[in-house]
Amino acid sequence: GSSIAVSGPNNSVVLWHAEKGTQPSIEDVHTDIIVDVAFSPNGRYVVTASQDRTAAIWDNEKKKKIRTIPKQSSQINGVAFLPNGSGIVTCSNHGEAIVWDLQSGSKVLFKVDHPLTSVAVSSDGLIACGGGVRHRYGRVYLWEIEQDSFTKVEPLEHPDRVRCLAFSPSGRFLAVGDYRSARLWDCDAYDFNTLRAGHAVSAICFTQDGNTLATTGGVQVKLWHVASSDEMGTIETGEELEGVAFFESGMVTASEEGNVQIWPIADSEAVKEFTESYHPTRL
Repeated sequence: GSSIAVSGPNNSVVLWHAEKGTQPSIEDVHTDIIVDVAFSPNGRYVVTASQDRTAAIWDNEKKKKIRTIPKQSSQINGVAFLPNGSGIVTCSNHGEAIVWDLQSGSKVLFKVDHPLTSVAVSSDGLIACGGGVRHRYGRVYLWEIEQDSFTKVEPLEHPDRVRCLAFSPSGRFLAVGDYRSARLWDCDAYDFNTLRAGHAVSAICFTQDGNTLATTGGVQVKLWHVASSDEMGTIETGEELEGVAFFESGMVTASEEGNVQIWPIADSEAVKEFTESYHPTRL
Protein backbone atom coordinates (compact mmCIF):
# COMPACT_ATOMS: atom_id res chain seq x y z
CA GLY A 1 0.00 0.00 0.00
CA SER A 2 0.89 3.66 0.23
CA SER A 3 0.52 4.23 3.98
CA ILE A 4 3.57 4.57 6.22
CA ALA A 5 3.73 4.66 10.01
CA VAL A 6 6.65 6.09 11.99
CA SER A 7 7.10 6.90 15.66
CA GLY A 8 6.48 10.60 16.22
CA PRO A 9 6.80 13.37 18.80
CA ASN A 10 5.42 12.88 22.31
CA ASN A 11 5.39 9.09 21.84
CA SER A 12 2.77 9.25 19.09
CA VAL A 13 2.52 7.48 15.73
CA VAL A 14 2.60 9.70 12.65
CA LEU A 15 0.84 8.27 9.60
CA TRP A 16 2.04 9.26 6.15
CA HIS A 17 0.69 8.79 2.67
CA ALA A 18 3.34 8.38 0.00
CA GLU A 19 1.67 10.95 -2.25
CA LYS A 20 -0.21 13.23 0.16
CA GLY A 21 2.35 13.51 2.96
CA THR A 22 1.43 13.67 6.62
CA GLN A 23 -1.91 12.38 7.85
CA PRO A 24 -3.61 12.70 11.27
CA SER A 25 -1.40 11.11 13.91
CA ILE A 26 -2.37 8.72 16.69
CA GLU A 27 -1.72 10.65 19.91
CA ASP A 28 -0.90 9.52 23.46
CA VAL A 29 0.15 6.11 22.27
CA HIS A 30 2.65 5.29 25.04
CA THR A 31 4.43 6.86 28.00
CA ASP A 32 7.91 6.22 26.56
CA ILE A 33 9.70 5.96 23.21
CA ILE A 34 8.09 3.73 20.55
CA VAL A 35 10.56 1.18 19.19
CA ASP A 36 8.46 -0.74 16.64
CA VAL A 37 5.35 -0.23 14.52
CA ALA A 38 3.48 -2.69 12.27
CA PHE A 39 0.29 -2.78 10.20
CA SER A 40 -2.22 -5.62 10.26
CA PRO A 41 -2.45 -7.69 7.04
CA ASN A 42 -5.54 -5.76 5.90
CA GLY A 43 -4.05 -2.38 6.85
CA ARG A 44 -6.95 -1.57 9.21
CA TYR A 45 -4.97 -1.78 12.45
CA VAL A 46 -1.60 -0.61 13.74
CA VAL A 47 0.34 -2.22 16.59
CA THR A 48 3.06 -0.37 18.50
CA ALA A 49 5.76 -1.50 20.95
CA SER A 50 7.40 0.82 23.43
CA GLN A 51 10.15 1.20 26.00
CA ASP A 52 7.32 1.56 28.54
CA ARG A 53 7.13 -2.29 28.27
CA THR A 54 3.66 -2.34 26.69
CA ALA A 55 2.22 -2.89 23.22
CA ALA A 56 -0.98 -1.32 21.89
CA ILE A 57 -3.34 -2.06 18.98
CA TRP A 58 -5.01 0.87 17.22
CA ASP A 59 -7.85 1.24 14.75
CA ASN A 60 -6.14 3.05 11.88
CA GLU A 61 -9.40 4.48 10.53
CA LYS A 62 -10.85 5.72 13.83
CA LYS A 63 -7.45 6.59 15.37
CA LYS A 64 -8.64 4.81 18.51
CA LYS A 65 -6.92 2.34 20.82
CA ILE A 66 -8.73 -1.00 20.94
CA ARG A 67 -6.36 -3.12 23.05
CA THR A 68 -3.33 -2.70 25.32
CA ILE A 69 -0.96 -5.56 26.03
CA PRO A 70 -0.18 -5.55 29.78
CA LYS A 71 3.18 -4.24 30.95
CA GLN A 72 5.88 -6.87 30.62
CA SER A 73 8.90 -7.61 32.81
CA SER A 74 11.22 -5.90 30.31
CA GLN A 75 11.16 -3.67 27.25
CA ILE A 76 9.27 -4.99 24.23
CA ASN A 77 11.63 -4.67 21.24
CA GLY A 78 9.54 -6.01 18.38
CA VAL A 79 5.94 -6.67 17.40
CA ALA A 80 4.13 -8.21 14.43
CA PHE A 81 0.63 -9.37 13.47
CA LEU A 82 -0.22 -13.00 12.74
CA PRO A 83 -1.12 -13.68 9.06
CA ASN A 84 -4.88 -13.73 9.70
CA GLY A 85 -4.77 -10.66 11.96
CA SER A 86 -6.20 -12.57 14.94
CA GLY A 87 -3.21 -11.99 17.16
CA ILE A 88 0.19 -10.42 17.56
CA VAL A 89 3.66 -11.59 18.53
CA THR A 90 5.94 -9.61 20.85
CA CYS A 91 9.58 -10.13 21.80
CA SER A 92 11.47 -8.60 24.72
CA ASN A 93 14.80 -7.95 26.43
CA HIS A 94 14.21 -10.84 28.82
CA GLY A 95 14.10 -13.33 25.95
CA GLU A 96 10.33 -13.74 25.94
CA ALA A 97 8.44 -14.31 22.68
CA ILE A 98 4.69 -14.16 23.32
CA VAL A 99 1.79 -14.86 20.96
CA TRP A 100 -1.29 -12.90 22.05
CA ASP A 101 -4.79 -13.90 20.93
CA LEU A 102 -6.69 -10.63 20.49
CA GLN A 103 -10.13 -12.26 20.79
CA SER A 104 -9.73 -14.45 23.87
CA GLY A 105 -6.86 -12.58 25.51
CA SER A 106 -4.94 -15.82 25.95
CA LYS A 107 -1.21 -16.03 25.34
CA VAL A 108 1.48 -18.57 24.50
CA LEU A 109 4.95 -17.92 25.93
CA PHE A 110 8.31 -19.02 24.58
CA LYS A 111 11.47 -18.27 26.61
CA VAL A 112 15.12 -18.17 25.54
CA ASP A 113 18.25 -17.28 27.52
CA HIS A 114 19.20 -13.98 25.86
CA PRO A 115 17.48 -10.78 24.65
CA LEU A 116 15.21 -10.93 21.61
CA THR A 117 15.52 -7.86 19.44
CA SER A 118 13.23 -8.36 16.44
CA VAL A 119 10.23 -10.38 15.27
CA ALA A 120 8.66 -11.15 11.89
CA VAL A 121 5.81 -13.39 10.78
CA SER A 122 5.51 -14.88 7.28
CA SER A 123 2.35 -14.93 5.19
CA ASP A 124 2.31 -18.74 5.36
CA GLY A 125 2.56 -18.96 9.14
CA LEU A 126 6.18 -18.98 10.32
CA ILE A 127 7.20 -16.88 13.34
CA ALA A 128 10.81 -15.69 13.53
CA CYS A 129 12.37 -14.00 16.59
CA GLY A 130 15.99 -12.89 16.48
CA GLY A 131 18.47 -12.01 19.18
CA GLY A 132 21.78 -13.13 20.64
CA VAL A 133 24.80 -11.75 22.46
CA ARG A 134 26.79 -8.87 20.96
CA HIS A 135 30.18 -9.92 19.48
CA ARG A 136 29.52 -13.57 20.36
CA TYR A 137 26.60 -15.07 18.44
CA GLY A 138 23.20 -14.46 16.97
CA ARG A 139 20.21 -16.74 16.63
CA VAL A 140 16.81 -16.73 14.94
CA TYR A 141 14.16 -18.87 16.65
CA LEU A 142 11.39 -20.27 14.48
CA TRP A 143 7.89 -21.59 15.23
CA GLU A 144 5.39 -22.93 12.72
CA ILE A 145 1.77 -21.91 13.27
CA GLU A 146 -0.56 -24.92 13.00
CA GLN A 147 -4.13 -23.86 13.74
CA ASP A 148 -4.08 -23.26 17.52
CA SER A 149 -0.65 -24.79 18.19
CA PHE A 150 2.97 -23.83 17.56
CA THR A 151 5.80 -26.17 16.58
CA LYS A 152 9.38 -25.15 17.25
CA VAL A 153 11.75 -25.44 14.29
CA GLU A 154 15.55 -25.69 14.38
CA PRO A 155 16.96 -22.17 14.92
CA LEU A 156 19.16 -20.31 12.44
CA GLU A 157 22.68 -19.42 13.61
CA HIS A 158 24.36 -16.06 12.98
CA PRO A 159 27.85 -14.68 13.68
CA ASP A 160 26.59 -11.74 15.74
CA ARG A 161 23.48 -10.47 17.52
CA VAL A 162 20.46 -10.14 15.23
CA ARG A 163 19.13 -6.59 14.78
CA CYS A 164 16.31 -6.93 12.23
CA LEU A 165 14.21 -9.49 10.35
CA ALA A 166 11.92 -9.52 7.32
CA PHE A 167 10.08 -12.23 5.39
CA SER A 168 9.53 -11.99 1.66
CA PRO A 169 5.84 -11.59 0.68
CA SER A 170 5.64 -15.27 -0.36
CA GLY A 171 7.24 -16.44 2.89
CA ARG A 172 9.98 -18.35 1.08
CA PHE A 173 12.86 -16.06 2.07
CA LEU A 174 13.86 -14.65 5.45
CA ALA A 175 16.29 -11.72 5.48
CA VAL A 176 18.28 -11.27 8.70
CA GLY A 177 20.47 -8.30 9.56
CA ASP A 178 23.04 -8.43 12.35
CA TYR A 179 25.91 -6.29 13.65
CA ARG A 180 28.27 -7.53 10.90
CA SER A 181 26.26 -8.01 7.73
CA ALA A 182 23.11 -9.82 6.52
CA ARG A 183 22.00 -13.26 5.45
CA LEU A 184 19.24 -14.22 3.04
CA TRP A 185 17.74 -17.55 4.09
CA ASP A 186 15.80 -19.82 1.76
CA CYS A 187 13.21 -21.28 4.14
CA ASP A 188 12.43 -24.15 1.76
CA ALA A 189 16.04 -25.29 1.35
CA TYR A 190 17.10 -24.24 4.88
CA ASP A 191 20.20 -22.61 3.41
CA PHE A 192 21.49 -19.05 3.13
CA ASN A 193 23.58 -16.61 1.12
CA THR A 194 25.62 -13.94 2.88
CA LEU A 195 24.96 -10.37 1.76
CA ARG A 196 28.21 -8.50 2.24
CA ALA A 197 26.75 -5.20 3.28
CA GLY A 198 30.06 -4.08 4.79
CA HIS A 199 28.42 -2.68 7.93
CA ALA A 200 25.98 -3.41 10.72
CA VAL A 201 22.45 -3.62 9.32
CA SER A 202 19.93 -1.39 11.09
CA ALA A 203 16.84 -2.19 8.97
CA ILE A 204 15.82 -4.63 6.26
CA CYS A 205 12.83 -4.89 3.90
CA PHE A 206 11.57 -6.60 0.73
CA THR A 207 9.79 -4.93 -2.17
CA GLN A 208 6.13 -5.83 -2.54
CA ASP A 209 6.88 -8.23 -5.43
CA GLY A 210 9.60 -9.91 -3.36
CA ASN A 211 12.27 -9.49 -6.05
CA THR A 212 14.42 -6.85 -4.33
CA LEU A 213 15.74 -6.51 -0.78
CA ALA A 214 16.95 -3.33 0.92
CA THR A 215 19.41 -3.19 3.81
CA THR A 216 20.40 -0.03 5.67
CA GLY A 217 23.59 0.72 7.55
CA GLY A 218 25.07 4.10 8.41
CA VAL A 219 24.00 6.55 5.68
CA GLN A 220 23.62 3.88 2.99
CA VAL A 221 20.81 1.80 1.52
CA LYS A 222 21.98 -1.22 -0.42
CA LEU A 223 19.65 -2.97 -2.87
CA TRP A 224 19.95 -6.71 -3.53
CA HIS A 225 18.52 -9.04 -6.18
CA VAL A 226 16.76 -11.74 -4.17
CA ALA A 227 17.02 -14.59 -6.67
CA SER A 228 20.80 -14.25 -7.09
CA SER A 229 21.76 -12.40 -3.86
CA ASP A 230 23.75 -9.98 -6.05
CA GLU A 231 24.11 -6.34 -5.04
CA MET A 232 22.18 -4.06 -7.39
CA GLY A 233 23.35 -0.68 -6.15
CA THR A 234 23.90 1.69 -3.24
CA ILE A 235 22.02 4.86 -2.33
CA GLU A 236 23.82 7.49 -0.26
CA THR A 237 21.27 9.34 1.87
CA GLY A 238 23.60 11.61 3.81
CA GLU A 239 21.93 10.75 7.13
CA GLU A 240 22.23 7.94 9.67
CA LEU A 241 19.33 5.62 8.90
CA GLU A 242 16.97 3.88 11.31
CA GLY A 243 14.27 2.50 9.00
CA VAL A 244 13.41 1.46 5.45
CA ALA A 245 10.16 0.37 3.80
CA PHE A 246 8.73 -0.07 0.31
CA PHE A 247 5.40 1.07 -1.06
CA GLU A 248 3.78 0.60 -4.49
CA SER A 249 6.12 2.82 -6.50
CA GLY A 250 9.10 3.58 -4.31
CA MET A 251 11.07 3.32 -1.13
CA VAL A 252 10.93 5.23 2.15
CA THR A 253 13.81 5.86 4.56
CA ALA A 254 13.72 7.28 8.09
CA SER A 255 16.78 8.87 9.67
CA GLU A 256 18.07 9.64 13.15
CA GLU A 257 17.76 13.33 12.25
CA GLY A 258 13.98 12.98 11.95
CA ASN A 259 13.67 13.03 8.16
CA VAL A 260 11.41 10.74 6.12
CA GLN A 261 12.45 10.55 2.48
CA ILE A 262 10.67 9.07 -0.55
CA TRP A 263 12.84 7.47 -3.22
CA PRO A 264 11.90 6.05 -6.65
CA ILE A 265 13.20 2.48 -6.70
CA ALA A 266 14.98 3.01 -10.04
CA ASP A 267 16.67 6.28 -9.00
CA SER A 268 19.10 7.47 -6.34
CA GLU A 269 17.62 10.90 -5.69
CA ALA A 270 14.89 11.53 -3.12
CA VAL A 271 11.79 13.00 -4.73
CA LYS A 272 10.09 14.03 -1.50
CA GLU A 273 11.24 14.74 2.02
CA PHE A 274 9.08 15.23 5.10
CA THR A 275 10.68 16.61 8.25
CA GLU A 276 9.26 16.64 11.75
CA SER A 277 10.75 17.33 15.18
CA TYR A 278 11.16 13.67 16.08
CA HIS A 279 13.52 10.79 15.52
CA PRO A 280 11.85 7.90 13.70
CA THR A 281 12.98 4.47 14.81
CA ARG A 282 11.29 1.95 12.55
CA LEU A 283 8.93 2.19 9.61
